[in-house]
Amino acid sequence: MRKRPIIQNNRLPLYIARIIMMLEKLFWEELNMGYVHNPVRRGCYPDPSVCSDGIGFYCVHSSFAYMPGIPVFQSTDLISWQQIGHVLTEDNMPDLGDIPVRGGIYAPTILYHDCIFYCITTLLKKNNEDEEYPAGNFYVTATDPQGPWSAPHFLEGAEGIDPSLFFDGEDCWYVGQRQKEGSGRSGDCEIWIQRLDLTKAELIGEKYVLWDGAMKNAVWAEGPHLYQRDGCYYLMIAEGGTEFNHSICIARSGNLTGPYESCPANPIFTHRNLGKNAQFQNVGHGDLVETPAGDWYMLMLGTRPYNGYALTGRETFIADVTWEEDWPVINAGEGKLREWQKIDLSDTDCTQPLSRDVQWREPLDQRIVTLRKLDIFHSDRLNMKNGLLRLGSGSDSIVMVRMEEPVVRFSVRMEYTNLKVGESAGLTLFYDDGTWIRFGVLHKETHFEPYMNTLRGGGTFRHNKDNSRLQILKSDMTDCVLTILVKNGEATFKILPDHLRSSEEKTVDTVSTDFLSSEDTGGFTGCMLGVYCSAAPEETASESNGYAVFDTLQIRYQA
Repeated sequence: MRKRPIIQNNRLPLYIARIIMMLEKLFWEELNMGYVHNPVRRGCYPDPSVCSDGIGFYCVHSSFAYMPGIPVFQSTDLISWQQIGHVLTEDNMPDLGDIPVRGGIYAPTILYHDCIFYCITTLLKKNNEDEEYPAGNFYVTATDPQGPWSAPHFLEGAEGIDPSLFFDGEDCWYVGQRQKEGSGRSGDCEIWIQRLDLTKAELIGEKYVLWDGAMKNAVWAEGPHLYQRDGCYYLMIAEGGTEFNHSICIARSGNLTGPYESCPANPIFTHRNLGKNAQFQNVGHGDLVETPAGDWYMLMLGTRPYNGYALTGRETFIADVTWEEDWPVINAGEGKLREWQKIDLSDTDCTQPLSRDVQWREPLDQRIVTLRKLDIFHSDRLNMKNGLLRLGSGSDSIVMVRMEEPVVRFSVRMEYTNLKVGESAGLTLFYDDGTWIRFGVLHKETHFEPYMNTLRGGGTFRHNKDNSRLQILKSDMTDCVLTILVKNGEATFKILPDHLRSSEEKTVDTVSTDFLSSEDTGGFTGCMLGVYCSAAPEETASESNGYAVFDTLQIRYQA
């Protein structure tokens, strides 16, 4: 598919140009029917897993330490997806403590079997030095993917990360990944299975090692999924690590417990051979789904770097799958992701909306998340009324949505006069606990002033830029409009004082955004956009009583 051309002939009479543009728009919309514009889930929605109940399709993603956890999306055609809820809410969320954002919930798998939905995942805890410490793998169940989901069932003896489940007749098998015993090479992993007694939530019987990856000295064989097709068992994994060398590999066997034969075409999908200027990179960690018509598709993660940095993080892409000599072939004839992917289930036009405003009203926008705990949604620090958000100050007073495009302008009108001395509030570009940008208003002892604070890797490299000479917030002003424009690898910060009496935005600063990415900082998340209200440095959340009031968070993307 091609992008729509834009008429630029200034010699045409205006009314003729408008007629041509309208006809052109209708033509391209008709041509785009039945196509999805990759990525199908834009923003930090990595590690996709998909299943079908014969009526619809359901997809889940990693959520790390953002709460609510594990977003659930529903589709009838694999083109248009609607978020219908979260697997983990205040009713069943395991305690995340104070773990950093880059820990938490990793690589969930969703399955449907015998009228029950299952979701199994890893709770990975890390300290601030990025060292892992014990957590566990658990599963939850539901009869409706919208929820409610059950309490977590943690599995003793379930080593490793990225678990999945497989039903073979009446038997349920746990499919796991772990570091090889006795191996001194980091990432030297193997895939193993063991029966799971669902009545007791216990692993039982013998463990079987199925495969250790396709490549010689393979690293990070992970994200395993088992499938059965035409009497054969297929084990598909991610390999190479979730970065530039990421790939998808597959093996098969006539017996569930093996031995497994590696596909001679492995890796069956990767973009590492396309180079570091490719439009889509880091492609891997896929899951297969079959439609009622017998067609196969794969959802997988990938990134969209700009000058080597992918601010939106790992996103979800879709590709078609055909079978040749009983092996899956992804996007046959091309072997790479398509920007426009044909889906045979529907004539839907999946043009992504460029306006993604966040309204402060009940029920809460499904995209909204916060950090680690949901207490803020049930406290006096967060109150929504008449389309306004009143956010009290605190160390965790932050609400966000995922950044969906690398070029975005987002803004909010904020009333700030109820902040206490030392407190600040405003907009944030957030990557993780130690890597973010805040732009807002700070209450100094004698006045209010524009405030910008940038944290990189836990250490401040541009802290409280001196705005004392920028005396634009006068004593009789009560509000302002804050704007952050992200474009071409930079963020520009603008403020419009007292929006009813002023029409001129003031540019406060411009900084690079490269550090808000895994390519620079590490980790596996992506940028979030949101609002915050921070306590003074010496205060705790319980001691703070200042607040700010926010109007609609306006988000405008540029495709």
